Amino acid sequence: MDEISVRITPDEDGYLGRECPECERYFKVTPGTGLTGTAHCICPYCGKNDDGSHFLTRDQVAYAKSVALQQFSAQLHSQLKQLERGVRPSGPFGIGISIKVEGGSEIPIAEYEEKDLETEIVCESCGLRYAVYGVFAFCPDCGVRNSVQILERSLAFAEKELGLAVDGAHADDWIGSALASGVSAFDGFGREQCRLHAARATDPNKAENLSFQAITKAADKVKTLFAVDLPQFVGAAALPDVVRAFQKRHLIAHCAGVIDEQYIAVTQDPSAELGRKVRVDADEVRALLTSLSTIGRGLATALGSAPAASSLAPAAAPTPSAPRPAVPISRGGARPPGDPFGLSNDAVRLAAAISAHDSDIAYTYADGSALAEETGLTGLAFEAAVGELVDARLVTTQSSGQRVFIEGTCELPRALVDALGYDPRDDDRAIAEVAVNANAWMTGPDFVEKTQLPIARVNRAVLRLKARGSLEVMQTMGNAPYRFLQVKATGETLRFVRTRA
Repeated sequence: MDEISVRITPDEDGYLGRECPECERYFKVTPGTGLTGTAHCICPYCGKNDDGSHFLTRDQVAYAKSVALQQFSAQLHSQLKQLERGVRPSGPFGIGISIKVEGGSEIPIAEYEEKDLETEIVCESCGLRYAVYGVFAFCPDCGVRNSVQILERSLAFAEKELGLAVDGAHADDWIGSALASGVSAFDGFGREQCRLHAARATDPNKAENLSFQAITKAADKVKTLFAVDLPQFVGAAALPDVVRAFQKRHLIAHCAGVIDEQYIAVTQDPSAELGRKVRVDADEVRALLTSLSTIGRGLATALGSAPAASSLAPAAAPTPSAPRPAVPISRGGARPPGDPFGLSNDAVRLAAAISAHDSDIAYTYADGSALAEETGLTGLAFEAAVGELVDARLVTTQSSGQRVFIEGTCELPRALVDALGYDPRDDDRAIAEVAVNANAWMTGPDFVEKTQLPIARVNRAVLRLKARGSLEVMQTMGNAPYRFLQVKATGETLRFVRTRA
């Protein structure tokens, strides 16, 4: 029997899918870029370093097996055809023998398509083109972390937004958007750096939950945890401008841009008038973006290279941090449990309070003043916590004058797993399994009947699966109390169920 080889073809963008044998997460690489002369691969998510052949996806393996079986079947059929014989009857009894091989049905090929991912990256170190879910990642070839590269790309995007802020009705909107983009990019970068180097910190738990929404507070904590002085990277003269820009972003995001007493007290802005709208110009934001780039590179240099999986020899994945013990949530201000979003303790406490306003149907908008009183968070601490939850897409806000109203999204329960008494991932799995077993369009009441889950949890599980592309959802108006009309399983739903079985 001849040797059978199967070629895995790149997609239309030149990418080959890969799947980590450790964390089972999917990513893509472009053959012919990056390092040469090595067969290893590094998971961009968990850092698993192993032989590249171990990173084939399950779809690729199924495809290769089907092709091999088809070729093997064809070869076997060809060889058996050569054994066909026809011997005429002879002798006194007229006995003859005939051997004929009939054609069998052809084995079907398990076709597949590579998935679309969120972020495409060209590694600045080795030149590899790769794509991942999320943003921050190790390079699958050289293992270099892309944190600074992503920061610079995000700041460049904010700079392009400023370029759209020409004279006109929407100029202020583009300037505000650029400001928000810059602060959000720096916050994500800062969190990533502190998380990666948490083991070096004086308090690893605090380092893993450090927020960069309030730059002064973040600078103080970075100095305490890592002995790194952020202001030194831009100088004392430029720091007040950075602080003022961050505070303006808070006003725009959470107070409809209206100046309050806290803004005046923190920034000492001589042009600020209580109750008036804050003004932000393009040059001010442009200067902030430059400062954030400088601070980001300084922080990355000071903390050193990320714990890398860059050794060419196969290495074990980085050891995950030990889970933090659960602490019950209480109105008295007890420290809430950790969460998968890297939130500060204040943000998790606020998330728990928002969850307490949940009805049996859905989240409702809660008054920010009431939430501040319940959590004991006031002033800038409350604003910073709200900003973290907004940036993590766990809540949405609406403003009416000086009042802020906050509503949780379908993702909010994932930040409160230890406090809820259930794991939202179990809800997602239950909904997916019911949909797969039905293999037909289903309504909200169908899911409530078969899963015995409350309506609110059914709504959020369906929306989470829809956001991940793991469920086909039909949405129209007038379906209250449900957030959807009908739901149907797809191939991705079945894959979701199998990978979590």
